[in-house]
Amino acid sequence: MTRYLFLLLPLLALSADATTLESLQGQWRGEGALTLGSESEQRLRCQIRLSPVQGGEVFFVGRCATAQGSQSFTYMLRESADGAVEAENRAEGESDLPARMEGRAEPGLVRFQSETGALFELRRDGETLRLIIAGNDSRGPSRGEALLTLRE
Repeated sequence: MTRYLFLLLPLLALSADATTLESLQGQWRGEGALTLGSESEQRLRCQIRLSPVQGGEVFFVGRCATAQGSQSFTYMLRESADGAVEAENRAEGESDLPARMEGRAEPGLVRFQSETGALFELRRDGETLRLIIAGNDSRGPSRGEALLTLRE
């Protein structure tokens, strides 16, 4: 019996080391609403993908769109053992999104933002993921929220 316990210990350690970021992996798609400055609310459609790279790192790629336009984003997310999250913009070419963001992760929730107020929040509830995005541009503050479902 003891022999089998030693065989199971590495498997238990692997599941205990899974990060909050890795628990959000997959391809997500859905819709919600976006408000830009004083403009009326618009329909927002988003699709994102979270792909684990190595321990504590996840590639976060997505695109959100309204009838007026769209925004793509590509970040490498790193989660440390204490739940701190660093986000590094990995977009090809020029990007108007922050180069670095910081935040926290806890079970079912990852939130990171920049010093200028740009924000991403991912909150998982079963097979749904609530994506909240916020920022500022020439039209003033913006805030979007979409309810996404897991596609794979």
